Amino acid sequence: MSQSRASMDEPHNGPSGNDALSAAERRAFIQIARGKQAAESVFRNCRVVNVFSNEVYEADVAIAYGRVAGIGRPGTYTGVKSIDCGGHYLVPGLIEAHTHVEDALLVPGEFVRALAPHGTTTCISDPHEIANVSGVPGLRWMLAASEHLPLRLMLTLPSCVPASPYESAGASLTASDLAPLAAHPLIASVGEVMNYPGVLEGDQTLLDVIALSQPATVTPRGLAVDGHAPELMGLDLCGYVAAGVQSDHESVSAAEALEKLRLGMWLWVREGSTRNLDELLPIILEHAPERCGFVADDRTPGDLLREGDLDAIIRKAVGKGLDPIQAIRMASLHPAQYFGFTNRGAIAPGYLADLLVVPDLRNFRPRQVYVGGQLIAEDGQALFTAPALPSDWTEAVERTVRLRDFSVERLRLPGQSGTARVIGLIHDQIVTEDRRVEVQSHNGQIISDPERDILKIAVVERYGGGRVGVGLLHGLRLRKGGDGLIRCSRCP
Repeated sequence: MSQSRASMDEPHNGPSGNDALSAAERRAFIQIARGKQAAESVFRNCRVVNVFSNEVYEADVAIAYGRVAGIGRPGTYTGVKSIDCGGHYLVPGLIEAHTHVEDALLVPGEFVRALAPHGTTTCISDPHEIANVSGVPGLRWMLAASEHLPLRLMLTLPSCVPASPYESAGASLTASDLAPLAAHPLIASVGEVMNYPGVLEGDQTLLDVIALSQPATVTPRGLAVDGHAPELMGLDLCGYVAAGVQSDHESVSAAEALEKLRLGMWLWVREGSTRNLDELLPIILEHAPERCGFVADDRTPGDLLREGDLDAIIRKAVGKGLDPIQAIRMASLHPAQYFGFTNRGAIAPGYLADLLVVPDLRNFRPRQVYVGGQLIAEDGQALFTAPALPSDWTEAVERTVRLRDFSVERLRLPGQSGTARVIGLIHDQIVTEDRRVEVQSHNGQIISDPERDILKIAVVERYGGGRVGVGLLHGLRLRKGGDGLIRCSRCP
């Protein structure tokens, strides 16, 4: 587990929970907690969900300086402002432990506007997509765009840029490139270590990036190390954990998930555009692991609009038999513990006043969302507008697609009719299969066959090198395209 990230002596109230209390404020905060001074606001008529004791009880919650000052019997506290929760549940704000802003096709400000109504109050995003394109300048742009948002958006240090030595990328990042960013208050962890074969072979570049997590002059607080190792098990998994990787969100089977838990890894159950909840939920129901939580990972705009974020995962998990408080713990307290956030993930004195008012724990849909005690979303709508994008580093993220020698001819696939290797998609999964199917050719070119679900797929290098890779794909179920309209049998 990473080193503790925050205490009452450390910053609290900014995007990552910043702004330390002065000595005078601390003295006042203590008296407010004791009920000797009026709070800034008091949540009344609520049922507090306590993720420490796994219970629900009626209480008043006093807020001051953006934090929870105290919790007491109804009528205990006085406040300048009284917030009537209408008898609903008061729940700690949810923490998204792993996602990618870029995959939602939104800039950070609009991304958090989409998240806020769903109760996500802290979000950790791995910016390896923009880093692959624009390197450190792209990361600095993302950090600048993530500041001063009403929701706490934090980033990771992308560990694998490029993801593997076989990829083309716009940048190549090493530990020396990332070290100046490691102590930034919006950096939460070392991002997902995707190149696990490189880790197992002792690649020094990868090991140096992982070492950025250790408490040192550069990163005095220490950082968690996120993993990415689908289907890795046995002694190779031991080697991966021994390298310092602490979590994984890529487990595709219950046996794999349990083995990772047994080795001390944090298991993130992913249920976003890729879905693993059904397969992994039996492990949670049987073992109730403490080192376990929910993540969305990739969320398309359609997913966010139709389903939501962590709230949707909670609803689904509870509907399949998980205790509602356990589900809330997995989306609040557990990720806070993983990242070493000692100031969020629960409702307790000194914790950030990131709170949700939820009418029904089984049909988990936040009615109101508060960050630092301030209402930011209500009845499914964000109550803030996205701030202007930062002008610093903007050049690094504009006009980054530079094609060379590209034409429709580059999309042709020479070959003859017969058996061919194709990429086999597995519905809702990141892993693929190596399939052999019969294909047809015309004039020496292999052609698509949508009726048999065989399509061509192309990777066009965007950095001016002029490389184009063309192959075959099976399992997408795309039936029609053209004129900007694409129809998929899985799409509504």
